[in-house]
Amino acid sequence: VYGETGDAGQSIAMDTGGLVAVTGTANGLIDFTGTGIFASGKGYFVNVMTTSMVSSWYNRSTSPVNHGFGGAFDSASHLLVTGGFQGTVNFGGIGVTGPIGLQYGFVVQYFK
Repeated sequence: VYGETGDAGQSIAMDTGGLVAVTGTANGLIDFTGTGIFASGKGYFVNVMTTSMVSSWYNRSTSPVNHGFGGAFDSASHLLVTGGFQGTVNFGGIGVTGPIGLQYGFVVQYFK
């Protein structure tokens, strides 16, 4: 993962099939694949890789005030991620908006 100063991985999880998930917060452009193709935005990210560190898929939020705090795989290898947000956050096609000025927690499940 190649990014900017202040990027932070908060959690690492591994499933029984050899996938590794990293969840955290990024301050700007970040390259999950090492190819120079950067994902823009600030805030929450999740990156799922093989044990060889080849990116399988990733998601970036579009709101600057949100953070990924933890992640775990369930027995079916679905990824559950926790975090917090203010305003609007997008979890890969599903957007959620909370009242301005308040911090909200989230748990999101990504299917294999």
